Amino acid sequence: MRRKNEKRNDVEIGYLSTQIKLPTTVLIEHCAGKFPLWLNPEQATVLPISDRYNDYATEFHKYLLEIGIQATIDDRNEKIGKKIREAELSKIPIMLIVGEKEMESKGV
Repeated sequence: MRRKNEKRNDVEIGYLSTQIKLPTTVLIEHCAGKFPLWLNPEQATVLPISDRYNDYATEFHKYLLEIGIQATIDDRNEKIGKKIREAELSKIPIMLIVGEKEMESKGV
């Protein structure tokens, strides 16, 4: 039960909630879902051209995770064009495509 002269903290809680929601809403609307690299939950994706390069793509994916890059790997048995299109629609900022040249040179 509240006493007559007791102060309520309802306004403070509402104020803090607004201070978090408003900037987040503005950021989402401004970026249209395409966040900056440092804020994106999925920073990169590794796309092997075919199944032959899945082992190297997995190895490279593990390396990216070790150095702190939030990366995924798309090792499905699909054409590379479809993988690229889906990554674009997901608004992933960096697509690393792995093929024969990259596997031989140990790069991307």
